[in-house]
Amino acid sequence: MVNEPTERGNVFFVILLGVTLFASLSVALLKMDRGSTNISKEAVEVAASKTLRYVAQLKQSVDFLYQDGVSEADIRFAHPSADAQYGDITTNTSYQVFAETGGGLAYTKPLADISSADIDYEFFGFSAAPQVGTDEADLMVVVRNVKESVCNRLNEMVGYDKGATIPSDSSTCVYSSTTSDKFTGTFATGGDINDMGTTDYRLPAYQACVACGSDYHFYSVLIER
Repeated sequence: MVNEPTERGNVFFVILLGVTLFASLSVALLKMDRGSTNISKEAVEVAASKTLRYVAQLKQSVDFLYQDGVSEADIRFAHPSADAQYGDITTNTSYQVFAETGGGLAYTKPLADISSADIDYEFFGFSAAPQVGTDEADLMVVVRNVKESVCNRLNEMVGYDKGATIPSDSSTCVYSSTTSDKFTGTFATGGDINDMGTTDYRLPAYQACVACGSDYHFYSVLIER
């Protein structure tokens, strides 16, 4: 009976040590998970589904403006949370996709699970999607740096066979990090157009997640030209 307090203290120490080690392991695993490009099947499904849903809403808003008489060159994607290159949302609000008196679409960002980077929906007019309309550049929305698993699922959901090769953007990337390339009314013409090739695309290729070097970018045509 004399040793009981000591034994009880040893038990408490072992329990406390175990809790501390478990907490440290949990923190380490959480940090590893945050840095990983691998996500669960459920997260892939949600990221791909919500992306396609929002892209469809973008097209509906652009179509609404276009059919209401706004020219393709006058459509704008300005918003306080977007890149300043897209302009000021208070300028010609009836031309603005994200203005209540324009396209009326709520501005949002892609889900964090879709990419390993902090990204936005971006808009460009320098690529001609394979066999879409003429050989002029189309107005597109682009999601950059998509995780490979999400890229494959996006392609499956727009009609590619499961496990199909990811199409390669054979010329200038469908995404550009150059600020001045963001769409503000000007479309690329002549030899400046990225024609994207046709290899491995499901044609006509209105939507696809494409390989550009080691990166994957998802695009969707908003206005074909």
